[in-house]
Amino acid sequence: MRALAIAALAWSIAGIGTTEGAEPPVRALTRNPPCPYPVKAQRDYIAGPVRFALEIQPDGRVSSVSVLRVPATDAGFEETVEACLAKWRFERAPPGQTGLRHQEGLLHFRLDAKEELAIRALLESLAAAWNAGNMAAVEDLAARGDSRTVAVEAAPSLRVQIEGENNPEPWSLALEPEVESIHFHGQNFVGVRQGFRRVPRGAPSPAPAGEPLYLDAFAIRGPQGWRFVRISAPKPGPQDTARVGGAVRQPRKVRNVNPRYPEGAKNRRIQGSVVLECLLTPEGKVRDITVLYAHDKGLADAAVAAVRQWEYTPTLMDGMPVPVIMTVTVHFRLS
Repeated sequence: MRALAIAALAWSIAGIGTTEGAEPPVRALTRNPPCPYPVKAQRDYIAGPVRFALEIQPDGRVSSVSVLRVPATDAGFEETVEACLAKWRFERAPPGQTGLRHQEGLLHFRLDAKEELAIRALLESLAAAWNAGNMAAVEDLAARGDSRTVAVEAAPSLRVQIEGENNPEPWSLALEPEVESIHFHGQNFVGVRQGFRRVPRGAPSPAPAGEPLYLDAFAIRGPQGWRFVRISAPKPGPQDTARVGGAVRQPRKVRNVNPRYPEGAKNRRIQGSVVLECLLTPEGKVRDITVLYAHDKGLADAAVAAVRQWEYTPTLMDGMPVPVIMTVTVHFRLS
């Protein structure tokens, strides 16, 4: 895998402010140090915005930091941002103002700005084609016949992946302004989580209220640029399977089996990563596996054989264990 354009201090701050009609935002002092990139997130190639809230004292010191949402749990974003913003200083309150001032905002952690913009453009192309009812243009955004993608089973059409087999009333796909997270699994393969809202066709876009829904997509870069391999979107009605991300934390692995490096791949000096989508039972056992990306079938088969034997802690929702979908990346590297 090529080295991504990672800068340990690659960040920007945006969207700091208060709700409409409230007091104007408090300006941060220019001498505040930038927040470092979390070591684990940088090592795992995870990028995205961190949403936070601050309570600021009249003298400009930060009283408390609340991290509201992160690109990935257990990647170090929460601890890094809390420790960093707690040291920031803001302009002093006007004379006579003695209460705490509330601020909310974003910190952007970016790995490869050019590729991240290309991924966002792919999502916007999907929304534009979908909203125009041009399903041919939607399907043109799918990766078809790419020799670097090894699929356990052929992926259904993007329309079916997004909407399901049923054909409900037409609706528009309104993307949230920010990509929730981007996970670079390799030079040419990426996973992205994008917030969106279902809008009845012809209705105005809704004002941002409540929690958005999420598209979980995987894309591969080929001759036509980035194209979707798979997309998962919540279907209308109750959801009986959780997906890791957002409030659903990555389960902890309690049984590991190392993959056996295929002799054929070893002799041909083939190495690389295999990305799998796994369905875990409520007990934490791996039930179903889909190969999302692998440039060698031998490596894919070896990864699947090993991961089938892995076990995880149960994932709880409302105190009850539920099936969960998660992504696993298996690396094959020659010594």
